[in-house]
Amino acid sequence: MPEALQASALKCLDEQERERAARFRFDLHRHRYIAAHAAMRGILGQALGLAASDVLVHAGPTGKPALESWQASTGLHFNLSHSGDHALVVVSMGREVGVDIEAQDQWSDRAIEVLPQFSPAEQQALAAMTGVTRLQAFYRCWVRKEALLKALGTGLSIGLDRFTVSVGEQAELLASDLPELSTSPWALQTLDQPGKWAAALAVAGEPARLEWRAWAWR
Repeated sequence: MPEALQASALKCLDEQERERAARFRFDLHRHRYIAAHAAMRGILGQALGLAASDVLVHAGPTGKPALESWQASTGLHFNLSHSGDHALVVVSMGREVGVDIEAQDQWSDRAIEVLPQFSPAEQQALAAMTGVTRLQAFYRCWVRKEALLKALGTGLSIGLDRFTVSVGEQAELLASDLPELSTSPWALQTLDQPGKWAAALAVAGEPARLEWRAWAWR
């Protein structure tokens, strides 16, 4: 986001978002947060025919961000994830969605320390790999699990070992003992850009027809 637009982007955010932005210790992290959230509001505003600053967002019953008032009655669902210099916003009509992205320049071997929290099947699949291949598969697995939990609005506290996703190129939900994932169909779709990021979309029901758009600051 150009520096000249940072002040106007900040004005698009609500009071809670501005307070959170002010708490970042480093300018880079604060600017990334403002850019991602202002872009999300701009995208939602375009979908709703509103100015970005008029989009009303609140935390739903499970903490997942959702639209307020008449804006929610449109059936528009959305989710945001950002990592490093990249952000993904997903917008869907009438279907719950979740998205997660992990920029490759943010990847760390130390992240695999959370592997014991994964399901036994995921641990076994990843244990059979080594080096860069294992790290790539780990992040594929991570973003798929995170996208599902964000779609549900539950957060990581629900237990990463209670459901199993694929670690290969094809994104799939393989097994679950979570009622929210077991009683209705959920689809996982890969949004990876090799060399740039690992990312995944979780959507209620059958796989969605995806339309990609790049956001450009004006």
